[in-house]
Amino acid sequence: MKTLTKFCVSKLSLPVDGNRWFNVQVFRSVDGGRTWWYCGTGRHCTDLDACRQYIATQTPRETAVVGVEWPETA
Repeated sequence: MKTLTKFCVSKLSLPVDGNRWFNVQVFRSVDGGRTWWYCGTGRHCTDLDACRQYIATQTPRETAVVGVEWPETA
């Protein structure tokens, strides 16, 4: 079965390193999307464009991206 990946982007209440306001977390599923696991990987980003760039680099060929959860207020 193909590994599924989804990303969760959240806005932080306080910046990391003074200017990184967004946290991107990578979740993976190996059972068709029934169970999702946080992989312990991700990145703190300065803006939503940086989040999009990071997500684009984190998509291996054998993985299907099923979604990205964006913060309600950015």
